[in-house]
Amino acid sequence: MVALLKPGKDLSQSRSYRPISLLSHLYKLLERLNRLIPFVEKHLIKEQAGFRPGRSTTGQLVKLTQHIKDGFHTKETTGAVFVDLTAAYDTVNHRLLLQKVLMMTNGLHLTQFLGEMLSNRRFFVLLNNKKGRLRLQKNGLPQGSVLAPLLYNIYTNDQPLDLQTNKFRVC
Repeated sequence: MVALLKPGKDLSQSRSYRPISLLSHLYKLLERLNRLIPFVEKHLIKEQAGFRPGRSTTGQLVKLTQHIKDGFHTKETTGAVFVDLTAAYDTVNHRLLLQKVLMMTNGLHLTQFLGEMLSNRRFFVLLNNKKGRLRLQKNGLPQGSVLAPLLYNIYTNDQPLDLQTNKFRVC
């Protein structure tokens, strides 16, 4: 894992760095040889725009802006809640994620395979040419992984939807 300084951040603060996983070539190849994305796409809620083809942050902002504008013309009040999920990938519980993958795909072998890819992951941080101690990654998704955005969308897909609430969700 390499720690990259985020633009304009303080060098002395650990949260100023973005962890990037340097994954093996075999791991990357296995991720790219999957057929999971087209299958999962049709099961994700329509409100989720992050990390999906044809959906973007810009599109969600346009929809939100139009919703506010329409409400203004009809004299309706619009409230907004913005949630910043700091280190969202790092908080993913592997056991819960695998349960959700199994429920969505009904693929036991796929779920077991993903479980193997996520379990017993060890890492060390390299910063300023200094290597930290080897650690076990107990939860979270690997930064830089091709599947991480898709797995995160599966993980957060079961949020409750209120028929009288509009959601403009971007991860």
